[in-house]
Amino acid sequence: MLIRRNRLGVWALAALAGVAPAARAAALLAPGAPSKPRVASSIGSGHDSALDRLTTVAWAHQARVAAARAKWAAARARIPLVQQWADPMAEAGLGNFLTLGGPQLTVSQSIPWPGRLAIVGQEARASAAVARYDYLAVRDDIREELRRDLAERYYLAAATAIDRRAQQRDRDIARIVATLYAVGKAPQADLLQIQLRQADLLEDLTTLGQERESNTAKLAWLLGNHGMAGLPAARVAPPQPRIDASSEQLLRLGLASAPPVLAAGAAQRAASAQLALVRFDSLHPRSIAAGVSVGNNMATKMDFLGASVGIPLPFIKPERHREATAAARQALEAASQAVSQVRLDLEVQIRDLLAKLHSDDKLLALQHKALEPEAVLALDTARSAYEVGKTDLTTVLDRDAELDTVVLRSARLGADREDALAGLEQALGRPLPESKP
Repeated sequence: MLIRRNRLGVWALAALAGVAPAARAAALLAPGAPSKPRVASSIGSGHDSALDRLTTVAWAHQARVAAARAKWAAARARIPLVQQWADPMAEAGLGNFLTLGGPQLTVSQSIPWPGRLAIVGQEARASAAVARYDYLAVRDDIREELRRDLAERYYLAAATAIDRRAQQRDRDIARIVATLYAVGKAPQADLLQIQLRQADLLEDLTTLGQERESNTAKLAWLLGNHGMAGLPAARVAPPQPRIDASSEQLLRLGLASAPPVLAAGAAQRAASAQLALVRFDSLHPRSIAAGVSVGNNMATKMDFLGASVGIPLPFIKPERHREATAAARQALEAASQAVSQVRLDLEVQIRDLLAKLHSDDKLLALQHKALEPEAVLALDTARSAYEVGKTDLTTVLDRDAELDTVVLRSARLGADREDALAGLEQALGRPLPESKP
């Protein structure tokens, strides 16, 4: 977070009206619906619809989304392939025995042992589920980045508006100083001091302009340079809903819909199916071989037709089966541990973000109810005292800087709170539960 020295005045308080708490009703979307956003915004209805529209654009033009979607499509396409019988084999040649000499043609088909394809299909479907949840996680990440950049855009616009009002206030103070200097009631040093403050404010406004350009560039990258004309007006920070749900309630929601949790569960199922397949192959032949042969018997000068059914039996290596089973069992154990770790990570993340939201709520209430009014009163008192010669300009400018810090902190807290909301909804993989205003 950039630490800046803006001059903020009483006019700045109006620019922060959008930080007040507001209600939001969020419909719970199906976890896999690819055409609708899975993470809702806490921005007001107008901003919410704009965020949904921009998210659709970002999903359509982001290479990360396209790559994850292609990986999911490839995993789904693999399911019917692994459940098909192997291609039939044809062999043509000449026999080298007198009784069987002559041209021969053999066609054979490998038929999977009953039950094997079902296990292979389970593993393929679980792997496809992992790819699907990875795809949804990428989509949620894109939406989270977009929402955070929009929140930063609102903050930068509000800070710019605050500084421009502060710039006008500094001009007013400069006129007062010039008037008092003209009648000999203010030293020349006061003129120089207020001019330096005006220069600092101009520098801060220039820095804000650079930050806005950087933010716009990030939004353009997320949108693939599409849909920039649809960006909502960035005048004030978005409304801030209150979160009434407990961490336990949010954790239950996250365990049911968070893509990383669901992906870990699918990976565990895939590892379980792989272990079942290794055990199946160690107890059963993999396939049954059926064939038909036609040819000519040189001894009898007659054609013949024959059929055969056999069970290929490879040379059995018990140690190899034991090693394969142990490796599959270890992979399953690792997948199970990953499920536990992902669930623990989600719980810690939810508790941390929820604690930050509650802390920001308290700080914002303190800012609006106590610190901002006190800072405004202190500045007004100092200005009045300076005009009648009861204090110096340094005191006025110090009170001005204090108000600057207090009001800008309110704007920053609002943006940071929106950032935490974005992280919380991204962690849940679904909108936050409806909150009361």
